[in-house]
Amino acid sequence: DKDLISWNSMVVAYSQHGHGEEMLELFRKMDVEPDSITYASILGACSAMELLELGKEVHARVSRSRFKSDPALAAALINMYSKCGVLESARRVFDGIQSVDPSPWNAMISGLVQHGRAREALGLFERMKAESVRIDKASRSNFDRMEKKSVTAWNAMISSYAQHGQASKSLLLFHQMSLEGVKPDARTFVSVIGACSSLQALEKGRAVEEQATSMGIEEGRTALLSLYAKCGNLEAARDIFDKLKYRKNVVSWNSMIAAYAQSGRGREALELYELMKEEGVQPDDITYAGALGACTSYGGSAKGVEIHSRITESKIRTDVFLDTAIVNMYAKCGELETAMSYFEKMRRKNAVTWSAMVGAFIQHGYDREALDLYLRMVSEGFQPSEITLAGALAACSRIGALQEGKAIHSRIQATETLQNCLFLQNSLLNMYAKCGCLAIANTMFSNLQRRDSFSWNTIIVGHAHHGDVDEVLSLHGEMVQDGVDPDYVTFACVLLACSHAGLLDRGRSHFLSMEMEFGVAHDTEHYLCMVDLLSRAGRVESAEELVHSMPYEPPAMGWTTLLGSSEVQADLDRGSRYAEVAAGLEPGSSSSYVLLWNIYSRSK
Repeated sequence: DKDLISWNSMVVAYSQHGHGEEMLELFRKMDVEPDSITYASILGACSAMELLELGKEVHARVSRSRFKSDPALAAALINMYSKCGVLESARRVFDGIQSVDPSPWNAMISGLVQHGRAREALGLFERMKAESVRIDKASRSNFDRMEKKSVTAWNAMISSYAQHGQASKSLLLFHQMSLEGVKPDARTFVSVIGACSSLQALEKGRAVEEQATSMGIEEGRTALLSLYAKCGNLEAARDIFDKLKYRKNVVSWNSMIAAYAQSGRGREALELYELMKEEGVQPDDITYAGALGACTSYGGSAKGVEIHSRITESKIRTDVFLDTAIVNMYAKCGELETAMSYFEKMRRKNAVTWSAMVGAFIQHGYDREALDLYLRMVSEGFQPSEITLAGALAACSRIGALQEGKAIHSRIQATETLQNCLFLQNSLLNMYAKCGCLAIANTMFSNLQRRDSFSWNTIIVGHAHHGDVDEVLSLHGEMVQDGVDPDYVTFACVLLACSHAGLLDRGRSHFLSMEMEFGVAHDTEHYLCMVDLLSRAGRVESAEELVHSMPYEPPAMGWTTLLGSSEVQADLDRGSRYAEVAAGLEPGSSSSYVLLWNIYSRSK
């Protein structure tokens, strides 16, 4: 709506320049329905100017609008009530919204801290971790403002960093905790060694485990087991497991089962799961999740159904973690209908659950369904991961869903932590190229701060599909000059371009340079491009020699290509020989006989 965009532009401009009164006057004159941007800006002004009555009026309008469940607006309302000194109203807003988005949580914690209710703020901060709410910069700011931090609060920050790809910050915070004289507990050590696992910092992990052992904390040994597994040393992990004093501890069994499952060794994981029960150790939700994960590499859905039945019989209370493992098992085993049915029945879902289901649809080629589910995911306030965004972009590229792809691009641009992610930039590049927007792809490629082989290959493939021979060859040269080695994909495009343009000498040169200069082995596709190039140039004997020189049995396509050149030259003898070989390799195909008939007709 252009009118709404114009109004919002003015509202935001007044807000950014501190003209609160003018902005509020403009709001009262609006003759279009406000959106979330309008409401957020107005609530920001109400907070700054402590206009409680107007804030209440805006709250009432938000409650009647389609934005009543928007976590960002909930945060703005909480902030407004807190700044206006009505903390109980802020708490009612917070309690009324069910969201794993950190914004309302951070706003509520900030309000409690501002009003000197540090104990409640700390309790809410600890709840964030317990309810799997992502801890972000605002959460860290709230944490730093707390004068007295319990070990639980430290653990919440340390484990959140460890679990959200910021392991280095987790280790720095552990060091700060030690400097402030806070005594770590078992949860601290497990989280810190987990951070070491993410960084594959084996020596650091060993040192932390020794500190835990010196304090009589056995859990550090169990965490070290996971560290060895993450570093690829499952034998050392199993050795630790076998020597543990407290083998009856379910945590140690879970760690070893998960280590096997995550390493694709499902058989060992399931054997250990059965042994655990034989030794009288009762499985918990983490055990079952590990066993279900093992089914994706061994046992399949049949074993998964058996474990799912045991979960139901055990009457264990499933949480979002275990529910997600069940969905993931069915999805990865190809039982998409069962996975989706269970997914829809889940009382609570988190971003991992949504991502698992979206990823399953993409993996099995249901791109439209994957995009529809992705759109539901973001509409319900869940933040997709980089992997999910990249998968959604891949789906867009395959079905030509340009508008959805552009919407994902906007989301990436609006998320500071994703803006410079090369993985996502490459995915966007691929989406635009595959959707036929080569001009946008070219601009994106030119603006990339860093380019890897995938970036270069994506833009080269895009131009190859559009028949831009000169651009393909030019980009290949720039790629080499940029210090990025071409790979088999690059050379396939280059040789195809040379073939279409009839550039025999350049094609030969690139074909030879593959192994000699860049160490790239010739693949079937490269041989076929050269056979086609030689055939187009009338060098049929050389093309046939190249087919015979392949280090494996030449595919039917090689002989069909030669057959095509025989048709051009009306060479019946060669054509008959090539057709016989091609028909023997593809007995169900009639193409070789059609080409041979054409040769026969022309030779007459």
